[in-house]
Amino acid sequence: MTNKKRTTLKDIANALNISPAAVSKAMHDDSRISDKTKEAVKRIAKELDYQPNHLASALRKGKSNLVGVIVPRTNSNFFSSVLEHMEAVLNKAGYNIIITQSNESFEKECKNIDTLLFTQVDGIIASMANETVDLSHYEK
Repeated sequence: MTNKKRTTLKDIANALNISPAAVSKAMHDDSRISDKTKEAVKRIAKELDYQPNHLASALRKGKSNLVGVIVPRTNSNFFSSVLEHMEAVLNKAGYNIIITQSNESFEKECKNIDTLLFTQVDGIIASMANETVDLSHYEK
């Protein structure tokens, strides 16, 4: 396993002797950037195997286009069918889904929520675990 450093916009900028802001604009086809520069940026980006940092982009935009889904288990016909249709609908709307399983555990459900929030999802859809639905274990 190699520990190869991820290529950044700054790396592309340094290779072309332009600013990282100009690289970003070129990557997004900004009309203020010449076609020649856009082509050079995209060529160098490909040569350096540039992959956008989606988490950084989500933080910048305040939107990740990710929806977290929590189900008790994925190995049931019901939930696998629901997930398939949910993903199709969300994909059409420009979202991807992250699926987690609670295994019917309230504690695992809470950990899944924390993980999804840390991942900066735009929303969470949850089918609550039996432990969560059974409110008898909560103190009054």
